[in-house]
Amino acid sequence: MESRASNGNGEVVVEIRFNYAGADVRGTIVIDNAAGRALRKKRVAVLVAHVLDCAGGFRSGDRVCVSFRGRDGGQYAVAVGIVCCDEAVLLQRKARPANATRNAVEGDGSDVVIREQDLELLWPSASEVD
Repeated sequence: MESRASNGNGEVVVEIRFNYAGADVRGTIVIDNAAGRALRKKRVAVLVAHVLDCAGGFRSGDRVCVSFRGRDGGQYAVAVGIVCCDEAVLLQRKARPANATRNAVEGDGSDVVIREQDLELLWPSASEVD
């Protein structure tokens, strides 16, 4: 995956090329601070309610980089995972009213963006380090 960020004047200030374990990474999903901190401790499913932003035009089954936005505004890469839906579908799910998202979380599985078993942490979980 190639990702670029500009400073608003059209100048590229950050360019990242990301290739994890020999497999192309097709996009990025940015999750909230609480979900990101949980992922730093152990693998947990990424839910629609956790997603702040996404990019890259990924499709269901693609590998994506998972990063989280810290309280300080910084963004930290935490994992790579295989998504369960297309980027367009994720954006539609994010746009649902809050009560529809809560109802999905309670049962039907449509809230899962990346299953726990489909995540690879970029460093060992806290439970693995002792």
